[in-house]
Amino acid sequence: MKNPSKFFIAGVITLFLISGTSYAYKHELEKGLDFPNAEYMMKIGMATPPSLAGFRGIFDFEEEVEGRSGGRIDVKIFHSGSMGGNAEVLNKCQTGVLQGAFNGAPVTANLAKPVHNILNFPFLFFDYEDAKKFLKSDLVNPVYDSLSHANLKILGICSFGKIDFLTRKPVNSIVDLKGMKMRCNPGKWGVIPAKAIGIEASPIPFPEVYTQLKQGILDGIINSPDVITLGKWEELCKYYTKVGFYHGYLVFVANQKWVEKLPQDLKTIVLDAGRRMTWEQMERAEFRYLQLLNKFRNNGVEITEMKSTEIDKMKEMWRDYKDKFVDQIGKDYYEKVEKLIDNN
Repeated sequence: MKNPSKFFIAGVITLFLISGTSYAYKHELEKGLDFPNAEYMMKIGMATPPSLAGFRGIFDFEEEVEGRSGGRIDVKIFHSGSMGGNAEVLNKCQTGVLQGAFNGAPVTANLAKPVHNILNFPFLFFDYEDAKKFLKSDLVNPVYDSLSHANLKILGICSFGKIDFLTRKPVNSIVDLKGMKMRCNPGKWGVIPAKAIGIEASPIPFPEVYTQLKQGILDGIINSPDVITLGKWEELCKYYTKVGFYHGYLVFVANQKWVEKLPQDLKTIVLDAGRRMTWEQMERAEFRYLQLLNKFRNNGVEITEMKSTEIDKMKEMWRDYKDKFVDQIGKDYYEKVEKLIDNN
């Protein structure tokens, strides 16, 4: 009988080589492959690093478009602010300097029709199933069409996770939130809902957050676990409260004139790849959310879930502002979405 240990060692070596090759390929893919004879160039800009949930799918998009087009479309990804901040990247896509841009929904809302803000609405999409149900329905179509007047074509709507609270002291009720100074996303959709429930909302720049937390100027953060990890804010705040304040949506757009000029077969490839990325990233974002909460817990962060009675109190406080925001979006449309996800 042959020595079985030899087969084991050979198997390990083979597995190592396969794994090494796979990693090397992924590394090369993320650096971007060149197609010097490509008929079309698609340069995509994003202000964030591609490590964040939702944004990671941009490499899947690149691979699918280049692969299915046989290199006729060369996709180039410019991430981590190499093409400017969020607003600048979006503007460059609108004017054609870039052919694609990847931003958070509050950023794209600045150029979009009001219906787009259904993506930013608080106390609506409480969990990932709510988000999936909406994105699979025909009710998402007005959102996909909400930027066409600005020469932008939405290719996909992704998730970067549920938005919760990370704080320096425990938060178990709405009373605990009163007067707390917490960093929120800029714009009215970040500030006004937070203020409505008693939070002193502060949309300070991302790079300043860690220092202000350390100095005790800030009491906490309103954001997703992925963004929290990027800022390393969990090192200073040891209380995480699951609220599902709103859902963090990302919007992937392309320059509409560029898309329309593509031959039909290439246009189909680009549109298909954008929609496919949407679903793949939703599943990844949900897994990533749970994965990071476990990481926080292992690093000494106390994870709690806000009681439904307290969330109902928050919704009641938000009600005074809600009607104005609903009117902007369209009451009939909002009620259809609300009914769809059974969130009355």
